[in-house]
Amino acid sequence: MTAAEPDVDRDTFRTLMAGFPAGVAVITVLDGDGRPRGMTCSSLCSVSLEPPTLLVCLRLGSPTLAAVRERGRFAVNLLHHRARATAELFASGAADRFDRVPWLADDGRAGPHLSGDAHSVADCVVSGTERIGDHEVVFGRVRRIDRFAGPAPLLYGLRGYAGWPDRSATGEAHGTGRAPERSVMTTEIPAPGSRRAAAGIFNAAVAAPAIAAAWELGALDELKEFGRLEIPAFAARHDLHLGSTRGMFVALAGVEVVRRDGDTVVAGPVFDEVYQAKPLFHWLAVGSAPLFARMPFVLRNANRVGDYYTRDARAISFASRQANTTFFDPVFWSVVEGLDFPVTSVADLGSGSGERLLQLAKRYPAAKGIGVEIAAPALELSTGEAAQAGLADRVRFVEADARHLTPRPEFADVELLTCFMMGHDFWPREQCVAALRRLREAFPAARKLVLGDNVRTVGVPDDDIPVFTLAFELGHAMMGVFVPTEQEWLEAFGEGGWECSAVHHVEGLAGAVVFELS
Repeated sequence: MTAAEPDVDRDTFRTLMAGFPAGVAVITVLDGDGRPRGMTCSSLCSVSLEPPTLLVCLRLGSPTLAAVRERGRFAVNLLHHRARATAELFASGAADRFDRVPWLADDGRAGPHLSGDAHSVADCVVSGTERIGDHEVVFGRVRRIDRFAGPAPLLYGLRGYAGWPDRSATGEAHGTGRAPERSVMTTEIPAPGSRRAAAGIFNAAVAAPAIAAAWELGALDELKEFGRLEIPAFAARHDLHLGSTRGMFVALAGVEVVRRDGDTVVAGPVFDEVYQAKPLFHWLAVGSAPLFARMPFVLRNANRVGDYYTRDARAISFASRQANTTFFDPVFWSVVEGLDFPVTSVADLGSGSGERLLQLAKRYPAAKGIGVEIAAPALELSTGEAAQAGLADRVRFVEADARHLTPRPEFADVELLTCFMMGHDFWPREQCVAALRRLREAFPAARKLVLGDNVRTVGVPDDDIPVFTLAFELGHAMMGVFVPTEQEWLEAFGEGGWECSAVHHVEGLAGAVVFELS
């Protein structure tokens, strides 16, 4: 072989490595502000015994890697086989992952020890790094090892989790010296290509609308508050068909959102993660259902003319409101509270349900707001919400396309512009630059534009795509809407007449970014 020969393709290489099962670890560290950081990692191996050194491979751009570089140390938590949910939790990027597992940290530890989920923990100091492709290899010199009695290691291979084989089945424990006839591994996730893999995919497709329904009907909130419910009583309280309601909970149990014992339902291993992501499931399974249901039609170029697709605008607004609250609001309010001018006049572009303007009006009694929205159902919803809140005298909504705004008297005094989860509609680039310039003209007094949206991801492996990203990017591709990368946004701002003063990456929602523009 020569250096000029081409590499194998990515899928072939990943299939090869999938056939090499490995233990599962969570790499943890406290960043410079004392905040815990951590991520799941199966790319781990020993390097030398003298000095005792191991290596881990961490994804470039991850907050965990940044903290490891900053602190020069990290902890390797080797998970036991009952910690699959923790492995999935730390692979998800959920912002509250350290709130959902027990851990210990002090000056003697190189990072948080996951005391309930690890069978061993190695505390390491960084002895070297090397960047290769989209990962960085971090070499750690082991300074301390803690071992805990308990379950056997967790393994990952063939894209599934498994427990270590029972040693008593090998004959070793009985001193026979015989090789085992066959070791048995109880795999929790079936290998691709098996019948159960197909069933898992199919049942997950049913579970998505079940999650959306369980949120809308109040089941998720009831489980969050009380921890359990009885299906017949729940159906009776909400006047629901009992058989269908029971089927909804069966669908949730099939993907471990809940556990079900007859008609008694309790929260399952992934309940907290799904509860946080509930508006994303609603966006997909209700708001975008008409789009995805017609995928064969929409993919054909001959059909992509005129109004070739539909979505449920009211459901999209409903889901987006909760997504804003869960993911974007912590960053948004931090930005607003740091403004160097009082909040008196605000315009929200793509205002949807109107929730952002209503919150601003409640927090700042002197503020007036105007929402710009193109979808009539969303306008109807937001206008009703403003009236119900008693804020119709200070918050109003107009039907207009935020991409093609022209000066209006009601826009003249607006100082703060906000735009969330619709900025991608400005693109492609030429149209985006023109739209940004028109905003300058339409809002001559604007001092700040706070723009939050999901950007297009780059370099994420197909089997490692986080929640929402695939649906968002595929859905917008089907609608013919270009989704820019973060860098493409930054390049467009200056040409459009805006200066980007800060970029904030949203915790818990991959690809979500908030830009501060002036």
